[in-house]
Amino acid sequence: RGFFLGSAGHSLSLNSSTGGMPGPAGGSAAGLHQRAVGSGSSSRPSAGAQAIASQPSEEQQEQIALAHMAQAACKPGIVIPSQLAFYVLLAMPLLVWLGCVVAGMAMFESLPVRRRDVQHWMLWFDTVFRTLAGPAMPFIVLLLRLAGSWVANRQQQCGQQPPPPSSSSARLLQGGAGSTEAHDTSGDGAYADAGRAGAAPAGAGAGAGAGGGARVTGITAPGGQGRGGSWPGGRLAPTLVPRCALVYLAITLARLLLYLLHLAVQGRVQSSTGGAEGSHAAAFMSDHILLGAAVNAGLQAELVAAVSDLVKMEAWGAGMIGQLGPGAAAVLSMALSLCVALDMHFTARFFHYPAESAIAVLLGAILFQVPVVWWIRACFKQTQTIDKD
Repeated sequence: RGFFLGSAGHSLSLNSSTGGMPGPAGGSAAGLHQRAVGSGSSSRPSAGAQAIASQPSEEQQEQIALAHMAQAACKPGIVIPSQLAFYVLLAMPLLVWLGCVVAGMAMFESLPVRRRDVQHWMLWFDTVFRTLAGPAMPFIVLLLRLAGSWVANRQQQCGQQPPPPSSSSARLLQGGAGSTEAHDTSGDGAYADAGRAGAAPAGAGAGAGAGGGARVTGITAPGGQGRGGSWPGGRLAPTLVPRCALVYLAITLARLLLYLLHLAVQGRVQSSTGGAEGSHAAAFMSDHILLGAAVNAGLQAELVAAVSDLVKMEAWGAGMIGQLGPGAAAVLSMALSLCVALDMHFTARFFHYPAESAIAVLLGAILFQVPVVWWIRACFKQTQTIDKD
């Protein structure tokens, strides 16, 4: 009832402003409007009418999403619009890892007398992986992402930053069209709340309001103007760089501690039993597979973070040179993760009993891979860019 009364009052007031056209009952629209006001009805549209009138179109909703992503690009959280894509990126390295190692355990026949007796296709990689380069692989990918963000921010500071993918989303960011509020649903302040600094200036939405547009208020990225003066560039923030570095460092130290403990136990048992047979009997697990699990966990996180950086740069308007860093990081993390999994396949197939490989896989999952998956998922939930309202 309020909706229809409000709509009627609004249309009658418009008629009265155009010359007092007669209403359906024979009186003028102004008279009908006065009677409606006198009877207690308001000429102002009801809340339901305002809500329907302020609904943005599909194109405007897409522009609002771009505005949210551009704002989130200046935050260190994970920005991947699709939940399905996020979980595929998170699960793919782990599934490839498990498939390769389990296949190697299933194909185990016996331990070789000499290493040269087996056909180890990943021996070239294994030679490098056994050095300090193995534990350093996640840090190398992290440095690539960091370099790409530095280049993109450097271009923006020098005035070389190109405009964003959609110029209309830039106009929405500056508050140039209509009257729809966009709300922060990230839970950690990833987007600016309505009414925060950067809202549209007075009268900016009046002209666009006549065209039936929708204005995004308070969704402005901080910082100066990009090239062309139409995009508030802000400063691009790479994804979880300090926290990733701390997590990888903790994984490396924990794996080193386990390796030293394993060597101590193996040496004690070998000294008490003696012989090569006793030495192998002390290997209750595969330390090489445990190292692979630790490195795989870091590469798994880097793959998600690199794709997040690519999404941020696209929404932020970074150039192709800046995107080379996270792009190379994503490709390198996938390639290294696959090489590690294949190397562990031959390790489980030729150099350890299945029980030793299974213990290493289980211990690596409990200590490294499952905690990293849980942590990355929690970070994604905190800074998710999909508006659920």
